Amino acid sequence: NEKVEQSTAWVIHGFQNTDNVSSYANAVLQCLLHLSTIRKQISDCDNLNVLGTLMHQYENKMPNMNTYIVRQCLGEYFSKDIKRDASEFLTAVCRNFEYIKSLIKHEVTSITRCKSCGNTNTIIKNNILISIPIIYARKKAMIFKIY
Repeated sequence: NEKVEQSTAWVIHGFQNTDNVSSYANAVLQCLLHLSTIRKQISDCDNLNVLGTLMHQYENKMPNMNTYIVRQCLGEYFSKDIKRDASEFLTAVCRNFEYIKSLIKHEVTSITRCKSCGNTNTIIKNNILISIPIIYARKKAMIFKIY
C-alpha cells in the first residue's frame, strides 16, 4: 500500500495488443491504473484477482502484458476478438468491480427553464460516464453547468 500511495507519477506504457482488437480495453485500464485512488482501492480489494494482478504487472513493467484476462472475466462479449466500445467496457468493469464503480459514479443534475413561463424541470441521474448532448443555438452561446 505504501508504494501505491507514494507513487504519484507513473510512467505510461502500453499493454500488448496481440489480438489487434483490445485497444479499447487497454485505454480504459491504463486510465484507471493512473488514478492513485483506484490503484489504492485495487490494492486493498483485489490484490489476488485479475485487476490486482494486472496492476502488479503494469507497475513492474512486466513483458507481454495484455488485458485479455480482464476481458475474459467480464464475459463472452468482451472475450471475442472483436473491437468494442471503450465506454461499454468501462461500464462492464464498474458492473463487475463494485469498488471501482463506487469511486467513479457521480450524479448529474440537469435543470431546464421555460423562457415563457419560468417553470423549471430538474432531472437527476446517477452515472458512471458523462454524456452531454450539445444543442446548437443560432447566434447564442450555450453554457452547460454540471453540478
